Amino acid sequence: MKLLGVEPDWVRGTNGELVDAIKGGRAIGFIKSAVYRSNSAAAC
Repeated sequence: MKLLGVEPDWVRGTNGELVDAIKGGRAIGFIKSAVYRSNSAAAC
C-alpha cells in the first residue's frame, strides 16, 4: 500500500456502527476480529 501512497483509516466500532457506516457510504470495507481465551493447560 505504501507503493500506491495509500493508508487505511482504521476505526473501531460495534456491528451496528459498521452497518450504519456501510449503508451511509462512510465505510468501504471491514475486518472482523474476535477475542478468545486460550486454555493452554488443556492442550498439554
